[in-house]
Amino acid sequence: MGINWEVITEKHVAEACKAVAQRTAAGKTPRRGLVVSFDGQMLPAKDVAKMAHLIAIGKPLDYQVDFTSGESLLTRLRVRGCDAMRLSPTTSESETPRGNPNP
Repeated sequence: MGINWEVITEKHVAEACKAVAQRTAAGKTPRRGLVVSFDGQMLPAKDVAKMAHLIAIGKPLDYQVDFTSGESLLTRLRVRGCDAMRLSPTTSESETPRGNPNP
């Protein structure tokens, strides 16, 4: 089952960020790839998207969700209020614009 973005709201994404932040151990912050900046912490964007989907559809955390990630994932998260970006493998600077593209 893939992600149904039509049912995911900004509230679902905020709840997902909180849940993923609680589950992410200190020192396990991603240093590259697709991330969401939340409350001073970098979270894996794919984990945030999956969690938001599960919250929105009311499924348990171990429910199987298969989807691909990429620029479209970042865009969908940004539209829902996330500070989502791609971190370069060599630096911590983002390669994509931050924040919501539709303020």
